Amino acid sequence: MRRLFIAINIPEDIKSNIAKKNDVLESLLPGARYTGKENWHLTIVFLGWQPDEAVMPIIEAMNETVKKFSAPEISFSDISYTPADGAPRMVWLNGSEKTSKSISPLKEFLEDSLLNEKVRFKLENRKFNSHVTLNRFSDISKKDLPELGEKFKGFNWQFMAGSLDLMESHLSRGGSRYEILQRVEFDR
Repeated sequence: MRRLFIAINIPEDIKSNIAKKNDVLESLLPGARYTGKENWHLTIVFLGWQPDEAVMPIIEAMNETVKKFSAPEISFSDISYTPADGAPRMVWLNGSEKTSKSISPLKEFLEDSLLNEKVRFKLENRKFNSHVTLNRFSDISKKDLPELGEKFKGFNWQFMAGSLDLMESHLSRGGSRYEILQRVEFDR
């Protein structure tokens, strides 16, 4: 069994911009567990534990999707604590509203294709919200979290997605490590 998800990976120049902001975050939240730069991505569909025989049907669904959709433009708007209602447990780099709206039909088509290929996974029934998880924390009350302020808003970081990537998550005590199993490129 493999723990799988489908993602859009982020180019190195955008990761460098994120890293500069993340350095500031580390000084504000010293107890947080930071996601390594090598693991930054936009999850499109989380598939969970899958048998080896599911890999080819997953790739077929990805192929169908990139034939139907052109490469989406991805842009990031700001960094925030999440969830906004209740006790925050993470810091996200948020995709713009335009990004979430443009990826949503792609995600729905991909999920339908996966189901048609008999891939079993849990469908999410909530609205798609594009984001990159930068860190996770616990035991910090909302009132004790430092204000993120203007330096974490108004980004203009954008890129054209190059591919949908089938990713495997390797869990360990030191954190997750992600490996690209298959890259299916968009026609540009």
